[in-house]
Amino acid sequence: MSLALHKLATNSRGIIITGSSYRINDPTSPKIPDFILKLKVPILAICYGFECIAKKIGTFPDNKLHYYNKMIERVMG
Repeated sequence: MSLALHKLATNSRGIIITGSSYRINDPTSPKIPDFILKLKVPILAICYGFECIAKKIGTFPDNKLHYYNKMIERVMG
């Protein structure tokens, strides 16, 4: 991770993590740096970005209903 990315993210009021042509289980796919989820800013994750966060926090979907409920619990606290 670059220092520029860290500086940009820590000075942001929110973060958007968008879709990608990568598959979530592809070993070459981009990953979310750990510090991003520790920032005290809103995160909007769309499609691939949502799956990246789910995988990072350990709620990747086996059961879609369980998956979405866990994500909502995690976000809402």
